[in-house]
Amino acid sequence: MNTDVIRMVRSCCVFAFALCAEMDAAVLENPAFEGIKDGQAVGWKSSWGCFRAEKGAGANGSGGLVWESPEPAKRQAACLQEVDVVRGQPYHFTCSVRTENFSAAQGGFAAMCMEWYDADGKWMGGGYSDSFKEGNSDWVQIGGSTRDIPLQAKTVRVQLYVGKGATGVVAFDNVSVRPHSRQPVAFVFSSAYRDVAASGNVRFHAAFYPGVQAANETLSAEFSYIGADGAEVRAKPTEFAADGATLALRVDDVAMGTHPVVCVLTGNAGRKLGSAVCEFTRVQRLPERTVWIDGHSRCIVNGKPFFPLGMYWGKVEAAKLAKYCEGPFNCLMPYVRATPEDLDLCREKGLMAFVNLKDQTLHSVWARNRKITTQEEVDAFFEREINKVKDHPALLGWYVNDEAPTMEIPERTHLYSIFRRLDPNHPTWAVLDRTYDLREFTPTYDVLGVDPYPVAKKPLSHITEFMMETRNAVFNDRPMWNVPQAFNWGWYRKQDAGVERFPTEQELKSMNWQHIALGANGLVSYCFHTYFRNLSTPEDFDRHWGMVCNAAKEVKKMMPVLLSVEKTPGIGGAPRMMPVRVWALDGDVYVLAVNPLNERQDAALAISEGKWKAVSCEVGEAGRMDGSGKRLEVSLPPIGVSFMRLTPVK
Repeated sequence: MNTDVIRMVRSCCVFAFALCAEMDAAVLENPAFEGIKDGQAVGWKSSWGCFRAEKGAGANGSGGLVWESPEPAKRQAACLQEVDVVRGQPYHFTCSVRTENFSAAQGGFAAMCMEWYDADGKWMGGGYSDSFKEGNSDWVQIGGSTRDIPLQAKTVRVQLYVGKGATGVVAFDNVSVRPHSRQPVAFVFSSAYRDVAASGNVRFHAAFYPGVQAANETLSAEFSYIGADGAEVRAKPTEFAADGATLALRVDDVAMGTHPVVCVLTGNAGRKLGSAVCEFTRVQRLPERTVWIDGHSRCIVNGKPFFPLGMYWGKVEAAKLAKYCEGPFNCLMPYVRATPEDLDLCREKGLMAFVNLKDQTLHSVWARNRKITTQEEVDAFFEREINKVKDHPALLGWYVNDEAPTMEIPERTHLYSIFRRLDPNHPTWAVLDRTYDLREFTPTYDVLGVDPYPVAKKPLSHITEFMMETRNAVFNDRPMWNVPQAFNWGWYRKQDAGVERFPTEQELKSMNWQHIALGANGLVSYCFHTYFRNLSTPEDFDRHWGMVCNAAKEVKKMMPVLLSVEKTPGIGGAPRMMPVRVWALDGDVYVLAVNPLNERQDAALAISEGKWKAVSCEVGEAGRMDGSGKRLEVSLPPIGVSFMRLTPVK
């Protein structure tokens, strides 16, 4: 993005904020805490008595809201206000925060959210800011975004809150709630890696956000592209819904070179609501790349299929690498940005590694600490860091997002363009944790990861439900390297240390296979470095590490199958909560069936092509073929897994 464009975007943002100022005032009462009565902020309600309003406690000496607790807070405290917002409209929310001697050592944090409730007062959903955990900080802004506020929501609340176990002082000021304006057609993307293809099929997906203004419109869509003969082609979507449309084509039907593929959304009487474009490139031959994603969503490293199987780390250290290499892993994701020397160590051990650039945004703590104030400075930093390691043979990809709020999408879209320009040889990987945000982040990465962590407060089936929503959000057309849970929530939620626990080995295996059964082609578990901090004895370390390795060994064993792209028969008849995935290799068919429930499930799986006889079990419990050779009967125990090989009848 050039300087003029950046200036234009900023000008538009300033104008948009100005337009929203009146709405801010109407939505929120006393957002700057200037109204104070009996030590309380007018218009706000405190759920617990640790909040007080003070003149001079806000930014620039204005009024402010203060939370203070010298001892670890015994409960979460919130100061809230019910707000009048438009149903069907998404919102951004922000506030300013300052801390003194703030400690989150016992699990506390400072944050902000918007939540909505039904007529019975039942929680329906919410949008949440990033958590603030620094010890001492001058005024900084935190915030987040909501999805469309549901039409049936009765009550919407803005909350400022501090978590249980926190100590110190937190001051809040300048609360803002403003409509989040989205284009009716947000973007168009293709199934081809970085929108380049040479042959086969390609799908174009358009994301729609028609808004409340089009609630009564009859929607339709049309794609246009340049055909192989050089003429413009207009085509109806092969799939259409109110929130998106898909056009499936043969690559041969598209003109050689780079051309726009446009989607137009229309309403009543053909009224144009919006449009978006994808610049698609057809080539004679795909460019040679070191690491990339092929048309089967597989990672390709130096021309060979590669299934990333790894764990998160802190800093790369030689001694810990030696221990790590005892396991079945082929890669790692260090939070501390890997240097060329770190990558050398990984290379010596036969490991690939990610380089972490997720935190370097204009409005981040990183930028404030370095007094970086312009996007140009951020861009220059990215260019230096990318060029420093982009040619290293141990580099697997770039880690570019770790559960960022949707407010950052414009900047992260811009940063993604820098990666595409400077490094065509390595993909970017973004990990997100809110399914309702996933679609909007699509233009910001190459590979998606999600990290549902259910153990121990949620059923293990949470992963299956989460993954179903994920696939729908990304049109079932994004490569996924997912993040299974391999830690104890009690290590982070000290207040719940007696309730939370480390997953069992059976749970670790189930979570891995749930992710794979629902489309993941890579697993990077969270997290190796915490074992050294939280597992105090060698026996504890070895026991937990051994379970994680055993679960990963099952995946490694099946990698030749997982990476196969031979044609498979169709398989149907599985219950909704029994995800099934099928592969073929050397004439045999492999069927993975996973039961995420805490009760036994039975299923009769119909195989669409061929006849099959012997059933051998590669992982878990085997099923059996009936006499027809076309029906596979499986019976899976609670959180059971069956990875079966079927032999053809000849």
